Amino acid sequence: MTRPRPIAALLLAAALLPGAFSLAQATADPVSGPADQTPPPAPTLVARELLVLQADRYSETANDPTRLRTTLDHPILHDGREKAPGDSTSGYLNRPMPLGLITFAGRIDQPMQVTVELEERNGTLHAHWPTDALTNARHVSWINVHEASEEARTRPIRRGEHWLAPLQDADDRLWLGTRDKRIKERFLLYDLSFPFEPTIGLAADGEAYTLLAKAGAEAAPALALLVHQTENSFVVDSPGRPQADQPVRFNPRPAEASGRSEPQLTPLAELLAERGYNDTETVLALEMVTAGIAKSEMSLVYVLPEGRVDGLVRLDIKPRPDELVRTAIVVLNNIDPDLGSRIKMLIAELGDPSWPVRDRAQRELEEMDKAAVKQLQDARGHSDPEIAFRVQQILEAYDLSQK
Repeated sequence: MTRPRPIAALLLAAALLPGAFSLAQATADPVSGPADQTPPPAPTLVARELLVLQADRYSETANDPTRLRTTLDHPILHDGREKAPGDSTSGYLNRPMPLGLITFAGRIDQPMQVTVELEERNGTLHAHWPTDALTNARHVSWINVHEASEEARTRPIRRGEHWLAPLQDADDRLWLGTRDKRIKERFLLYDLSFPFEPTIGLAADGEAYTLLAKAGAEAAPALALLVHQTENSFVVDSPGRPQADQPVRFNPRPAEASGRSEPQLTPLAELLAERGYNDTETVLALEMVTAGIAKSEMSLVYVLPEGRVDGLVRLDIKPRPDELVRTAIVVLNNIDPDLGSRIKMLIAELGDPSWPVRDRAQRELEEMDKAAVKQLQDARGHSDPEIAFRVQQILEAYDLSQK
């Protein structure tokens, strides 16, 4: 069964104007001669990494295992995450999740060692693929990574309809072998979580918003997008790239102007294409980002500067490829500056005289993906017994949702 792709790949085309060279001109100036128009040789080996991180304004962990369930299937080994509910018939295998991928293009002249290591001591590596790697809690190392022979067999991700399966059809990426030379794969995969502090935030001033970089941020993000969601409608704004001393002020477009069932992340697709990611990788990155947005009504999607990526997750390839492209995309949920006030209002509505109002407020609080936990915990001993009762029900629903 072929899974429909919810986000179309963005095709970028560059028009090349052919140059002209006159043999007569070349012979007329024997001293200087024609300029050398031979293009430089293409890199013999290019490694590209995609890392998608789901974060939350009210959490201190990227890809938090208490919020993010795995949709990786056997035979990928994983630990520390619970499996997402459902099975292949209910779409379990078709739901992308934020994680890291490494692919290679060109030619591998000698075996390599590829190592991914978390810089944060409290971080955890939950999964890796292929599984014949050297690992510990914060480190995974594939040794003897080589270009797999035609004779090696493919060990696919269990079922052809799995959301990772399209990567195996990308002919412009190398088949890779590791220690088990009988097996080949087109990508290396890792899943991790670690303490994370967002480098940008959002402030409200009337109808205008200000996107600002926090003090100490090394550089402006390569790209920043604001995603505003109402029910099944999305609007994406491109406010700009804030720096520590240069916040970006803008007026967001209203969500009701969209009517789209998924965010149109065109600027992100363009950036990935510019960095050499193929259509399959680009589509998969957009799907992982969309999955990371979850139920948040307002999210920031931004691309970390490379120096920031190196300070969080180290990627070491020996011998080093001719070119290494690293792209880390952060999905920061519950970024709405007015969310705290809205939560306070919804808690008050839990005691409204009208039952429909109370019921709606409870359902909205239950859907807030724990953004309301702190204020709900503070309201446990509320003087209104109806509010106290419903607050306890919501907190219990949060606990049950994690099992």
